[in-house]
Amino acid sequence: MFHLVSARLPLAIVTASSARFQSSSATAAATPNRRNQTRRSFASTSSLPKFEIHDVRDDPAHGSMTRVSVDGKQLLISQFPQLGPRKADPNDTTPQFDRDRRVSMRFRHVDLAGFVSVVENRISSHHVKNNAFEMAFEKTASGYVLKGQVHRSNSQVNEEWAVRFENQFAVTMEHFLESALTESFGFAQHLRAWSRGDSPQGDSSKISQDRYRNQNRNQSHRRAKNNSSTENRES
Repeated sequence: MFHLVSARLPLAIVTASSARFQSSSATAAATPNRRNQTRRSFASTSSLPKFEIHDVRDDPAHGSMTRVSVDGKQLLISQFPQLGPRKADPNDTTPQFDRDRRVSMRFRHVDLAGFVSVVENRISSHHVKNNAFEMAFEKTASGYVLKGQVHRSNSQVNEEWAVRFENQFAVTMEHFLESALTESFGFAQHLRAWSRGDSPQGDSSKISQDRYRNQNRNQSHRRAKNNSSTENRES
């Protein structure tokens, strides 16, 4: 089942619908990097505003769950490999996906803006490279793809990795990225303030105008005082 879940309503509205899920073109999985142990745990990131793509297959090697979430000004994209065969019992509480072998990537707020630029056709792709991965976010004929190489913590070899957002998931990705950008950069707060008529820009303009009027008033007072002093000396 496809889950679009949000912990904060301004970012996304909670919805759910049945669908046939796409699969990633790669099924690489990596153990969590020890350098990232100080970051949020799985339990805490699961409560972030997010949407998920559950792709359960008869062959577990080809199944996965993709999660896209926003953590403040950072975008977090994770993929969890399928754990065991498809569960037949809906009440079965056994985990369907392996959280211990997930691949997780954090993108900065400037990368989030780059992803939105791709969505809005401002640029053809956005490239990100660091010590943990090298990725490119691009448009495809039916949606978007995030592809590149990931570095396993227990290996010196980089592995090819990709996740695709196609058809209805492409639309979901577009809305989520735009909402995340609006919230993380404070645009939504600015627009709400603007609609109330008390935007920071309006206040700044008013303050500048008042300061200009006060300066002119003071200069007029000084000129009048100087003229008066000159007339007294002449008399």
